[in-house]
Amino acid sequence: MNYKLIGIVAWVAFGCGLSAFADTVAHWRWEEGPANTDVIHTVPAGQFEGTVPDVSGNGNDLSVWSQGGCCGYQYRSDVPFTTVPLSGAANNFSVKNTGGGPGMFTDSAVSMPTGVNLETMTPTAFTVEAMWKPENGGYRTVVGRDAQNVVTSDGALAALYLQAQPDNSMAFKFTDMAGNFHDVISPADLIDGFDFGSDPDGETGNWYSVVGVSDGTTLELYVNNALVASEPIVSADPRLAIGTTSGGDWHAGEWSVGRGLFGGGHTDRAYGFIDEVRISNSALTPSEFLVPPSLSLEVDTTSGEITLTNTAAVPVNVDFYRIGSAGGALSLAGWDSLDEQNYDAVDGPDSGDVAGDSDGEGWDEAGGSDASQLVELFVDDNGSLIGAGETLSLGNAYNTSIFPGMDGDLEFTFGLIGGLRLIGNVSYGALTGDYNDDGSVDAADYVVWRKTGINGQDGYNDWRANFGMMAPGSGSSLSNTAVPEPACFVLAVIAVLGGARRCRRELATK
Repeated sequence: MNYKLIGIVAWVAFGCGLSAFADTVAHWRWEEGPANTDVIHTVPAGQFEGTVPDVSGNGNDLSVWSQGGCCGYQYRSDVPFTTVPLSGAANNFSVKNTGGGPGMFTDSAVSMPTGVNLETMTPTAFTVEAMWKPENGGYRTVVGRDAQNVVTSDGALAALYLQAQPDNSMAFKFTDMAGNFHDVISPADLIDGFDFGSDPDGETGNWYSVVGVSDGTTLELYVNNALVASEPIVSADPRLAIGTTSGGDWHAGEWSVGRGLFGGGHTDRAYGFIDEVRISNSALTPSEFLVPPSLSLEVDTTSGEITLTNTAAVPVNVDFYRIGSAGGALSLAGWDSLDEQNYDAVDGPDSGDVAGDSDGEGWDEAGGSDASQLVELFVDDNGSLIGAGETLSLGNAYNTSIFPGMDGDLEFTFGLIGGLRLIGNVSYGALTGDYNDDGSVDAADYVVWRKTGINGQDGYNDWRANFGMMAPGSGSSLSNTAVPEPACFVLAVIAVLGGARRCRRELATK
């Protein structure tokens, strides 16, 4: 065993102030297919058959309740994205329930995990991620952990719920080992489901990326990259409960997908489409999510220039964006659209031979664009690829006279090829070198620069020149902070990028 290497990694993780990459405990992708066929289940209904593999390598496979019929699932080609944003892995299929009593579940006594056992772990820090296109109606649990009599005040509650509520809010709830029940709930009407009666294939539905995070002191809920709810965790033992009580068709510690548990009974079915469910035994940061923050806008409140930047470490494949302003702070005349720039344009089957000279040959400005919204669509099914670290100017599209010398009210949304609509960050007069848009120029920004190459050598020079600075209103300046020694940063980047490469290799070979 290379103890010297272990020591270096530990020093990088703690001495340089960077957290080590956390292990994924389970990741279900439903990539077996083909589309419109049932997820296989050849044994009696309710008996475990792990035909949904855990691609994390831990062996926490998943089973459907039956093959098709009342309680099964079918593969569908309707997906939130065609490639997983974090890894770039192809994403071809999701699953949709085939009847009114669906549910998927784990059973480690049968699957015999060779790595971390999902059913026996009681982590203090954990993250649950899922992609979901919901139907309307009631409580709908996308991911749960079965238990009973674990909450001191209400024995009917289970150990964990990542769910939608009847008012179409999203919620993340869990029980700790001390018997306390914790929850974070978004505002009402955050999500919009489809009606099965009039739209059985969910063509009017929307995909959502929902992520619940506990670090032992704070519980957070993210929807489509936006932090929608956060609450402190106050407990003598904030570890995730496991329970000791089991029922006739469930057991303590079991994890479910597509249903919840209440009062010892299967309930709260999450009808609709489900894809890319991942569970980690650590508190992931947004940059580590399956759908990390990527496109962001930076607004120069002096010149009015708006720039679009991909801050992610991988390219982003998009098909539309919208910049909105309730106060009418956008300038249609100053907007230098991607359509006008012929960005990613191709020459179509028209009579001309100039790329982008006709509709459908790249980006197209949408009708209705004005001072309240600027919208562009990319018609080609393959999408428009914006490279890691790439920055695009959209011209002087911000009207500085509406909010003179102040931050505006801009909202930024964009869509991934496949269907997921995300909320992008908007910053005003952002600090040069603040590549993760957290209001300060620090070590985390260097890691982003090394992974994305934003602005090349100039990007590094900007980071170094502004290291320690903080945006106005975000706290005191750290301008007296010394720039860390390069050796520390080189080792940190090796550790971080090495972990990322390992994760990508594992995904690619599963």
